[in-house]
Amino acid sequence: MYINLIKPEEIRSSSAIRRVFLIQLSIGLGVVVLLSLLATIIWGSISASQKRKSAEIEKGILMPQYNNVVAMKRELKEIESLANVVEGLYQNRINWYEILRNIQKEISPNMQLTRFNVGETLGQVDGSAAQIYTIYLQGKVTGDRSEEDVKQIIETFKASPLFTNIVESAEVRRYVASDVSSEKDFRIFDIECVFKPIKIGK
Repeated sequence: MYINLIKPEEIRSSSAIRRVFLIQLSIGLGVVVLLSLLATIIWGSISASQKRKSAEIEKGILMPQYNNVVAMKRELKEIESLANVVEGLYQNRINWYEILRNIQKEISPNMQLTRFNVGETLGQVDGSAAQIYTIYLQGKVTGDRSEEDVKQIIETFKASPLFTNIVESAEVRRYVASDVSSEKDFRIFDIECVFKPIKIGK
């Protein structure tokens, strides 16, 4: 025989306590979950902020070094370019003493050179820098065939193996009588000779 010793009011009280406990437990779990989510959000925000600050610090440190490297590379390129120009000038240098000696070999005995000047300009050949040399010869000549002798120098520049590989053009710029009283039989001449362009560097 089962005898229920729990009073009805006690059963009702126990049921109410259980409901209150479940409600409180649910609220507690909800608060824990919300706090966990809030903590996760806050930690993620702090972590992202720290990463951003770290990236900014790294950028602040690395950027000047990167700029220095870029500047050094540009300077190195300029130095290499200058070195190529200097090397080209050295390799392409002209032996002017040899040129003058070859000219004197070709002129006739009745002719005397009184001036030998060299002009230099910079130009471009196929997109590359080049040197262009021009020589200016001045002299005096005498004799019945003096004019032909002067023209013969031009033919020498155009045809002689000593000059054909280096001379671009040559012409007589002046051929006049001397204004010196003691040189009435002399003629004064000026010759301009332009050399072929010489590329500078590689």
